[in-house]
Amino acid sequence: MPFPQSAAAGLDWVAERGSIDSAGYYVGQDVGKWQINVTSGTGANGTGWVTVEPGLVNSLEILGPNPTVSADESIPLDLRWIDRVGNNVSVLLPLENWSQKVEIFESMMDL
Repeated sequence: MPFPQSAAAGLDWVAERGSIDSAGYYVGQDVGKWQINVTSGTGANGTGWVTVEPGLVNSLEILGPNPTVSADESIPLDLRWIDRVGNNVSVLLPLENWSQKVEIFESMMDL
């Protein structure tokens, strides 16, 4: 039979890199694996772990090692996923998810 929460005489939560609301829901802030501790008013305690992954994408950033490359050179691109709370993580996307847009600019002198 489960122990009724009312018999716990109040719960004191301590959470790394996040918060726990009055209903006992954890809301993560930073990506990673974080410890959660709880202690009841009667002295019973427990520990658990939660893994926080990035939230919904808010913006993307593409980073290259050098902004200038020769026409026959290939460079690795680092795609950064930034969620709404600022977590910034590297994302590896399969090649088929990438596309390119080629734009050609002509000066008035070339016409």
